[in-house]
Amino acid sequence: MPDRKTEILTRTLELVQTIGFNALSYQHLSNRLGISKASIHHHFSKKEDLCQAVLSMMKAGLEGFSEAVLSSEGSAVLKLDQFFAHSIENCDKAIICPVTSLLSDRDKLSQENLSALKEITDLEVDTMAEIIRQGQQEAVFKVSGDPHALASMVLSASKGAMAYSRVKGSGFGRQVHSRLKAMLIG
Repeated sequence: MPDRKTEILTRTLELVQTIGFNALSYQHLSNRLGISKASIHHHFSKKEDLCQAVLSMMKAGLEGFSEAVLSSEGSAVLKLDQFFAHSIENCDKAIICPVTSLLSDRDKLSQENLSALKEITDLEVDTMAEIIRQGQQEAVFKVSGDPHALASMVLSASKGAMAYSRVKGSGFGRQVHSRLKAMLIG
């Protein structure tokens, strides 16, 4: 069973993906967890501290995910499928990317938390750029151009698909990701 602090972070991340960080309150967490707000304040005295811990958890998760995808056996197409599987899962659940959610609340984040968020976005782009670079090198991706620029475009469309899927349904997200893959493959 996860410890209380991990449980708070997990529930916070879920709420960030549905209502956003700015709209999140300790009362939301208290209701979701069935604990007092004082218990949450014991672990995170300020909302900024909670955000910092969530960002650390997100970064660690993304580092592990990126390492697993990039070090996996197989072609760039397989790695792209692994990367997209997580996004498609979010589309199916009608939740948005927590990075996108936090980016929309950027005006309310501290400079330290903005820097941590930038590190996460850089890691996302670097991971996708490496998949694209590998695909270009293997000649399985016919799209040409700078892998980082292409990665930014692919991730923007993927994250947009997650947001739109909340209204248009999960089929929309699957369709967008299928078209992105087709665009890369040529």
